[in-house]
Amino acid sequence: MPSEGSFERIIGQRLRNFRGRLGLTQRELAERVAGGVDLSYIGRIERGEQLPSLKLLQKLGRSLGVPVGEFFGRELDARIGGKELEPLWRALQGVPRKDVPILLGIAKLLARGRRRPTAGKVAAERRSSYRKGRRSRRSPREMTASSANPP
Repeated sequence: MPSEGSFERIIGQRLRNFRGRLGLTQRELAERVAGGVDLSYIGRIERGEQLPSLKLLQKLGRSLGVPVGEFFGRELDARIGGKELEPLWRALQGVPRKDVPILLGIAKLLARGRRRPTAGKVAAERRSSYRKGRRSRRSPREMTASSANPP
């Protein structure tokens, strides 16, 4: 049995959804497909037990009035975040083609930054600016002057 997020299962669920929107039974869809398709084959596809060929997906898409890309166009999205990435996907639809390389560069920078370990790093201040658990109220200039001239 395919896993819940498997490609076969996703294609099958989408086929069932498209068919359901039109109010068609599996039998009616099988009869609509050009060249015909076996009713049991439609059932196996919808259950995620069978992965149809691209040629059959095209025929199913035409029979349902759905572009073939709709069967797996957002497969990547489903695998890496699903609904969390939906706002990002929508925002990207309006980005001019000339800006795509810039966005790709930003995404690569974000991914590279996430891979670098940051544990144990002190971000803004040095430990020397703290005294007995409290932050020193002296300025860095005063601290430098006093360390150069010990009492």
